[in-house]
Amino acid sequence: MAPLRQRCSYFLDDGPRSEIQEESLINIRKKFVIPPSVVMRCPSEFERAPDGGSDEIAIYEAYLDAGFLDGVPSIIAEVSSFFGFCPSQLTPLTWRTLMAIQVLGELHGFVVGVHEILYSYYFAPLVSKPGFYHLRSRDGTSLVEEPSRGIKGNYPFGDDWDKQYLFVKIPGSSPYPSFWRTMGKLPSSSCFCRMS
Repeated sequence: MAPLRQRCSYFLDDGPRSEIQEESLINIRKKFVIPPSVVMRCPSEFERAPDGGSDEIAIYEAYLDAGFLDGVPSIIAEVSSFFGFCPSQLTPLTWRTLMAIQVLGELHGFVVGVHEILYSYYFAPLVSKPGFYHLRSRDGTSLVEEPSRGIKGNYPFGDDWDKQYLFVKIPGSSPYPSFWRTMGKLPSSSCFCRMS
């Protein structure tokens, strides 16, 4: 009997199981001074980052290191809404960079939106971690200096940042999807097309 042919799938790999346990939530609240009004929970044994419940998104501990406190920053919400993907699909370095751009704009009294970001940057799929997207400079220069390829610790937040997540309930209706999508880059455009 001939082996079954694999069907082409556009759905995300479920990704790794979270290493954050219930007892870690108290320490996370204390370490990052997260108010009790923010509803957090650990994923169950079978839940993965794309599996959050209604009005929940996966928050990586690296997002907390990048400055996430109690809500999705407005520029990240705007970018996510514009492209139609969940904020959890952006890498921690992309969160940090977008938040820095927003703060810089606020300090100098100008509004930075998606179109201003797309003037200098574009969003590309992260090859080594399917389902994630990162910010790339249009002129090809690195946003940050990276260690040589093949060296462990190539990510500023560590190689296993995608294994340290919990779910956070976002109050009210969000302008962006709370579910994950796969997208591909259009050949001659800075936008993404939906594949699923």
